[in-house]
Amino acid sequence: MNRYLRILLIIVLLAVILFISNPEKNHFIDWAVKKAERQSSSELESFLGGVVGRPLLNVATSRDNYYLFSIFRVEKGTEDSIFLGFFRYVFIQIR
Repeated sequence: MNRYLRILLIIVLLAVILFISNPEKNHFIDWAVKKAERQSSSELESFLGGVVGRPLLNVATSRDNYYLFSIFRVEKGTEDSIFLGFFRYVFIQIR
């Protein structure tokens, strides 16, 4: 019984941490802009990416909140990019 209680406690603790650190839309946009800045080849591209990219991402991004994690959809023309977000700044591209 003690072993099951420990496992249950770990699962509950992990769920609480995931709930508290569930990323919001602004966390995703911050992460995406920083990622774009790292991939830019010049300071001008980096600056323009941040200034122009942030408002565009804000309009093109939607968030589905599942309380322990969030799914972010970025509309790019006819195709969407989908990201799974958890622990505030951890994002994995699904599609």
